Amino acid sequence: MNMLKNLLLITTLLSSSVQANSMVGPIDLNAEIECLALNIYHEARSERTAGMWAVADVTINRVKSIQYPNTVCEVVYQGPVYESWKTARFPNLADDMRIYNPVKGMCQFSCTVMD
Repeated sequence: MNMLKNLLLITTLLSSSVQANSMVGPIDLNAEIECLALNIYHEARSERTAGMWAVADVTINRVKSIQYPNTVCEVVYQGPVYESWKTARFPNLADDMRIYNPVKGMCQFSCTVMD
């Protein structure tokens, strides 16, 4: 019950933050919540509730800052990237169709293991 209440509060916090930054275009709130939840899990899974709140707070504060990207997913996965083997083998593929993954260990947070 306590965890459900915390999740609801974090979702409300995220929702208000996303609405404040809505000038960047349409934002998928479900994807933002998933990115935040994965970030909290990977960064603070062995912590108590206060540690999880701290990770959520740092993430949301970075979203609100002009020094970081405007969405939770972009903040979490910010850092150097490499092109996935799935799209790198197609030289004529448009840039918006390419898949880029963060370099492991080089991003803002530790939950950036992909591909």
